[in-house]
Amino acid sequence: MTNELDLVYKPINIHAQEAKGQNIYTMTEYMEMEEQDFRARKTLSDKASEKLDNPFWLLWGLGIVSIATLAVVFSIRFREERKRFDPNLQTVKILDNEDGPQIGGPFSLVDTKGKTVTNEDLKGKWLYIYFGFVNCPDICPEEMRKMSKVTRALDKKVGKDYWQPVFITVDPKRDTKEKLAEYLSDFSPRILGLTGTFEQTDAAARNYRVYYAIPDEPGMTDKDYLIDHSIVMYLMDPNGKFVDYTTKEFSWNESFTKVLRRMMDYERERAKKGEANVNTRVATVGSAVESDDPEEIERREKERQNTLRHDTVPADLRRIR
Repeated sequence: MTNELDLVYKPINIHAQEAKGQNIYTMTEYMEMEEQDFRARKTLSDKASEKLDNPFWLLWGLGIVSIATLAVVFSIRFREERKRFDPNLQTVKILDNEDGPQIGGPFSLVDTKGKTVTNEDLKGKWLYIYFGFVNCPDICPEEMRKMSKVTRALDKKVGKDYWQPVFITVDPKRDTKEKLAEYLSDFSPRILGLTGTFEQTDAAARNYRVYYAIPDEPGMTDKDYLIDHSIVMYLMDPNGKFVDYTTKEFSWNESFTKVLRRMMDYERERAKKGEANVNTRVATVGSAVESDDPEEIERREKERQNTLRHDTVPADLRRIR
């Protein structure tokens, strides 16, 4: 039976809820329930925001950003420094400009026969120039073998009078004309070797933007030092203008193809302009790709010559032999 005092002190809605068996909460309990419900409804972004408000995470974030920034800065600086010494990383941005990049220029050197050779003497021919030194243990011989293959393949396509492969020493103190002649005889008689005084070869290297460093250490003799230098072959057109280059990353066939393509384009452009004395042989060359290795071509040619000699010998004498 309902207590009359309850009717006095309790609102009618409370009595109704008690009659239905529902829970009755105090104000403090209700506020705690609301707080729990609010926390449960918090989003992931709210929780992340709370984490970020923590100074510990802010310090970690600043540290990571600082390290990443320093890594980028040092990477850029390191690459820029390497560009100063490694032409392979340098992009010739003004290659197709009318005036061309400032690579090349006058030189006066001495060939392996003691004759003075200047850049003016070689005008009218394409030049394929490499700077190196005789005592180079591995890179220079490898590049010279590559140049020899390019020479044989290119001579076959455009003729010997159309262009000239050139080797210029950066070590004139040791690379005399006699030593240079002996060195180049192991590769190709077509390669023009040039030496001179230090001032002459240094001027040529500077004009072609060649990096090289001769060590100067106490007790060093003429026989025990190596020279760090650029590994680039420069292609100059008949007017002495820099056109293109190849590096040690190029195979001989890739170098040959690139050089021949430049020559073909040059003659075809002259033909379009109606210039005189266009080399039609180069302009109309069938393909810029040489599918066979020059050494293989030479080997097959020797076999063919041996076969011809064999066929011209009478049968009786062949049996005797």
